[in-house]
Amino acid sequence: MSGQDQGILEALALNEDKISKLYELYAGIYEKYYGFWYMLSSDELSHAAWLRSLDRSYRNGTLVVNEKRFNITAVKLFGDYLDQKAVEVQNNELPMEKALVIALDIENSLIEKSWFTMLESALTEDKLMLQRLPRH
Repeated sequence: MSGQDQGILEALALNEDKISKLYELYAGIYEKYYGFWYMLSSDELSHAAWLRSLDRSYRNGTLVVNEKRFNITAVKLFGDYLDQKAVEVQNNELPMEKALVIALDIENSLIEKSWFTMLESALTEDKLMLQRLPRH
């Protein structure tokens, strides 16, 4: 495990948690669309759980992480961006259109869209999990 990828899967999982929290905040604001935002929030929690499961395989040596695929600094900066968006929502009334644009930007971001491409596993269980991961 190199310094570059050490903790990368947990950092990605934390970002999924943060996205879930942001969508949960949106669900609280836009009650008419609660089900929509709640579903998105739940999906992100599932992604975080998968990443944590894969992280255990990585730490056991059965999962390979492509170090060149993601820079942990970029992942953490994305997490900072998510924190900023959550604070903005808590401090301001946000039009639904703006929330949708932010969500679309998040879902289309390189980090959120492609993190699964850096993983390769020798275990059948992990391979099946990788196949279930969203391919936006």
